[in-house]
Amino acid sequence: MDPKLGDTRASSDVEGPGHRQGSKALDRGSNRGLDARRARTLARSFLKENILILLTLLGIVVGFAIGLTLQHVKPSPDVLQWIGVPGEIFLRSLKATIVPIIVCMVITATASVDPTMNRRIVVVGVLSFFVTAVLAVITATILFLMLKPGRIFINAASPTSDIKTSAVYRPDCAKIELK
Repeated sequence: MDPKLGDTRASSDVEGPGHRQGSKALDRGSNRGLDARRARTLARSFLKENILILLTLLGIVVGFAIGLTLQHVKPSPDVLQWIGVPGEIFLRSLKATIVPIIVCMVITATASVDPTMNRRIVVVGVLSFFVTAVLAVITATILFLMLKPGRIFINAASPTSDIKTSAVYRPDCAKIELK
């Protein structure tokens, strides 16, 4: 029994020796009304509790439908740029709020810890920062030496001949030389 709905049993639900069949049929009809009211109340409470999830799913469906529609319409680049403005504003505002929130959380967490534990947290944090920075530098150096950015080699073979041409892009000359 839901306390919000009250007692859903009718007084004639209790069968006694003088119970009439006709009143039982009337009681079933009134119970249907109460069941419908209970269902509406449960639906309202479900919507109140899950409105954010439902609106998010609705936004995904609407965005997907708009994207498919725009794909078939093939708008100009200017229209696409204007359509992307609200999303770009949202992402930039999200980026602008995340860093201050993280800084506030770190300050709050370190202020609530005792000083001996705080020193250990700082040492672990600084060490992990330096280790990841060193790993990033090593990875970037290895990738630089392997890929050699700034030099583009184009080897194109003609399907009718064995002549191969290669082009080397030299950023200092800002032109492509054919060899």
